[in-house]
Amino acid sequence: MHTALSNLLSRADVELIHEHSLRVLESVGIRVPSADALGALEAAGAKIDRSSLVARLPRSLVEQSVQRQVANNERYYGSAENAKPSEVKMWMSMGNLPQYVDLATHSRRACSLQDMVNAIVVGNSLSHVERVSCFTIPEEYADHEFVDLMRYYLLATFSDKRRFLTPVESGPNARAVVEMAKIVADGDQSWKNGDLVYFEIEPVANLEFSAEHLDVLVELCRAGVTAYTTHWGWMGYHTPPTYAALASLANANILGGMTLIGSLNPDNSHMDYLFPMHATNPDRGDWPLFGSPTQVIVSLIGKQLADFYGFAYSLSNCFFSDSVEPDLQMGFERGVTAGLSLFGGISMVGVQGIVGADEGVSLEQLILDNEMLDYLNFVLAQEIAVNDETLALDTILQVGIGRDFTGCRIDQRSGPVWQSDLFSHDRFQNHSKDQLIARTGARLKELLSRSPVRPVIDDSRRKALDEVLARSTTNGDDLERFTAAIAPYLGNGRS
Repeated sequence: MHTALSNLLSRADVELIHEHSLRVLESVGIRVPSADALGALEAAGAKIDRSSLVARLPRSLVEQSVQRQVANNERYYGSAENAKPSEVKMWMSMGNLPQYVDLATHSRRACSLQDMVNAIVVGNSLSHVERVSCFTIPEEYADHEFVDLMRYYLLATFSDKRRFLTPVESGPNARAVVEMAKIVADGDQSWKNGDLVYFEIEPVANLEFSAEHLDVLVELCRAGVTAYTTHWGWMGYHTPPTYAALASLANANILGGMTLIGSLNPDNSHMDYLFPMHATNPDRGDWPLFGSPTQVIVSLIGKQLADFYGFAYSLSNCFFSDSVEPDLQMGFERGVTAGLSLFGGISMVGVQGIVGADEGVSLEQLILDNEMLDYLNFVLAQEIAVNDETLALDTILQVGIGRDFTGCRIDQRSGPVWQSDLFSHDRFQNHSKDQLIARTGARLKELLSRSPVRPVIDDSRRKALDEVLARSTTNGDDLERFTAAIAPYLGNGRS
């Protein structure tokens, strides 16, 4: 039985996983349907089969790519302005789910533009949200290319927090997004370093990247924008049903993406080790489990792989649940998977505000996630002060035998008590069944009412965004509808 959270694998185990990952990349390779990307890989030393669009990656190339990225990371994070916050942060769901879940009525509906605007307001307001997104796909806009641009326009115009998370699905959209990012950026760093433009090159199947995503990657690397890589793999579906196979094949996909990025942009400023793995749901076969104990195990495996390569920061898909309502299962699965993973050393949990196994998104759920993360951060941040003041011997001697300390006043910074106005601490007779849902709904209404939607950029920048948006879309109907819909929000901007 493991009694520590950092020793699931021995050093020899990790080295063997690494060796198997290298063998997969050298023998099988990665499919790269992009002439530009294949050319960059070939120039870096990969063996290219253009008939199959497969690049086989020599171990020396992969290891050099990893070492160079780790060195880039050390330079980037070594700067005080780029240092990670001490507390654990979360990112909002990226915006690829079209259903909104009402936790109070246990119902789903199609999402709308208003949901996207509300999501920005709530993301700006919640203390532990680091990257803000538009959260969803609006039903009233059918052109996904336009939705890409619309989401970025909304974030650039209305988000106080200037770290965005939004999909970019095509090369032309990548060029438009970079152009918009340059308009709203305060200096080159914020649009180049992943704050304003975030993109992960992720396999669409094992060891296979899509032409569309490669077009995006090529455009961003040409512009000098930081890129990231990951692999959303499920044990028993994307990999053989063992933890060792999951680790080696998922790692091969990640190292392949890292080598691809390094060949296109050797100066890629930074990259964390992203290991969002799952087990396949045995009842469905074609979908993963979100809240199973496997999430803790793969989190700890990912952390050990990150340490092996020298990545200071790692992410895993913990802090999720398969339950579609805020019940005992949801609280238990989210709390245990996140708590054990964070205490095992991972740096960040997966994107939040998701109900069940991607059954939809909910701003009420995002508020609950923020509250639960506040609970966990309270524990992680504690440094127990032991000194004359906190030992309070004089107070103990004064109170003596048989009396309590309810009137005792000691500096609360030495031993604060975590408090929540969402979670119940009351007695049985004062509790109502749906109290948590009611309080969360009230919190959402409060956030939306006290934080009106308003532009955070001046008129000249907004007009420049308008020009890029109009020039970059071919769907005049969606553009006209969108322009009319956001007009009421544009009257209270910064001058």
